[in-house]
Amino acid sequence: MSSDDNDDYSDDDLFGSPTSLTDDDNDDVNDDEEDDVDEYPEDDDDDNDDGGAAPFATAAMPVSRALAAPRAAIAPVRNPCDWCHAKSKFVDKGSSLPYCGKTCAHKARGATDLETPTLCIIPGCPKKVWSPPSGPKSKYCGKTHLQLGKVACLWCRKRKKAGQHNFCSVSCASMAEALAPFLIEMYKGHVTYDSVARQFNSKWLHPPAPGKQKGTAKKIYKIVEKPAFRASYDKYRAALEAKGHFKGKNGMSAGNERRRWHGTARNCHLGDQNQLQLCNLPVCPICSITRTSFDLKYFTKWGRFGKGIYTSATSSKSNDYITGTTVPYKAIFLASVAVGRASIQYTDNPNLTQPPPGYDSVIGQPKQGGSLNYDELIVYTNDAIRPSYVVMYAQ
Repeated sequence: MSSDDNDDYSDDDLFGSPTSLTDDDNDDVNDDEEDDVDEYPEDDDDDNDDGGAAPFATAAMPVSRALAAPRAAIAPVRNPCDWCHAKSKFVDKGSSLPYCGKTCAHKARGATDLETPTLCIIPGCPKKVWSPPSGPKSKYCGKTHLQLGKVACLWCRKRKKAGQHNFCSVSCASMAEALAPFLIEMYKGHVTYDSVARQFNSKWLHPPAPGKQKGTAKKIYKIVEKPAFRASYDKYRAALEAKGHFKGKNGMSAGNERRRWHGTARNCHLGDQNQLQLCNLPVCPICSITRTSFDLKYFTKWGRFGKGIYTSATSSKSNDYITGTTVPYKAIFLASVAVGRASIQYTDNPNLTQPPPGYDSVIGQPKQGGSLNYDELIVYTNDAIRPSYVVMYAQ
């Protein structure tokens, strides 16, 4: 039987945690490999180049947890372009198109590999892409923008994001959150995209079988949430940390937070090409969860470890629970989960409605003679989990 290498627990591991933690377990995506850029020409500095934005005042964590600092009173652009976010979308015959104009449409399609870009994809840069003597063209005009593209703010895309935050400054964060909830499409080469894609692709552990061919990540979206959406999660996570003092133990983060997969139904076309608007269907779990997070009141089926919210480190296991719209892609959540002290269990315990005394969650672990072939992580309170990313994949 297979086991996820991030969940290599021993029976006497009090915290239910691995001895080491990879970047794919958390939101730390700063250890990506640098591309070979020796062949790129040096380009002139302009106001699109560097990350001179004011940093956040707090330690490294997702931006929605760091917005206690005073916010700049900047009104967001109404109906912003899906690429630059600086101008409104172009309206044609009463209908909004995804972008403000042809230039941003071209840059966005080039960034997401839908066409070969001729202009540097950084918003506002008028320069043509650099063409090497041989091989494919770059997406950027030179070294500076190549490096910027790897760590660009997800809103303005013109400055470096602040550490592990998604945005470069309080101004960009506040403008994005004013429009939340919604999805921002990311692109290959950005550290966050690459980290999520690597976690999805490497944790597809099921062997090929009819109806279970290996999945490959094709599109990745960051869920932008309002601070209030995350507040109760942050409070719960902080309480776990105050009780268990996990941070720094064996590479753990505060509250023993992990990134885990969750499969559900998609009854609309959210995540398909240019489909970033949450639907209003009466039943569409992927849009409901994106809006309001996971909710135990919707638990109606038998659960191997009782009435809880189930996730897995194994993307192919969560794939088993995906229904609804699956063409051209399937959609899956990557969620942030505050694990705390986990009870490791190997056999069915379907009567649970909360973790065993002294624990904060349950991990179903594969073991010879046990009930599972692949791992499960179960939490029993809504405050222990929030959706972070939507990944579209082909199978």
